[in-house]
Amino acid sequence: RKVFFGEWGISIKEGLTDVNTKEIKIKKNVVFRSKTIIGLIDSSKWGKVSFGTFVQTEQLDIIITDEKAPEEIEKKLKEKNITILKI
Repeated sequence: RKVFFGEWGISIKEGLTDVNTKEIKIKKNVVFRSKTIIGLIDSSKWGKVSFGTFVQTEQLDIIITDEKAPEEIEKKLKEKNITILKI
């Protein structure tokens, strides 16, 4: 099963974060049942942390982003075997 997530922020330490506690709980349950986790992350969200984490960085498989994603963070994520697709 593949799951696609939008979020309020992503960081190396915190992973994917959101502001709504109910959504965080639902997203965590979806993550638990998923085999492939894909983050849909525009460049304005990189390096930002919101209220709570719903996906740890190590759980991510693929990130789809735009050309303005910060290279330093992108490099660190690739070192963790996360595929980065820029569109």
